Amino acid sequence: MQSQSAELVAEALLNSLYIRLVIPVLRGCGCLKAAPERSHANFYRTAVGAEVDLLLEMPNQGLWAIEIKRSLAPKLERGFHHARADLKPDCCFVVCSGDERYPRAEGVEVIGLEELCRTVCP
Repeated sequence: MQSQSAELVAEALLNSLYIRLVIPVLRGCGCLKAAPERSHANFYRTAVGAEVDLLLEMPNQGLWAIEIKRSLAPKLERGFHHARADLKPDCCFVVCSGDERYPRAEGVEVIGLEELCRTVCP
């Protein structure tokens, strides 16, 4: 039981670090800087657990909800679905550590970091 607990803590820590890595990469590669003029980046969290790691509000493209997961086969948490219901974003992506792009759930696409950069800044 203790090893499972330690594994869960380690997994949560690694996911947190991955999120903290991805957002600066998006900024550093110029992806967020090269987004359309008047674009805004933010995050969304509520006291009841609804959350999205990155929100991009882009002119003529609406609101994009971007969840960041370290997994190659990311699972969407309940908080992400609640946030989608609250925000009603135009596009939803789950950034994963892989390169593939595929539909994950209705209105949600799994996408690699490099492909997300190309999507934000074509």
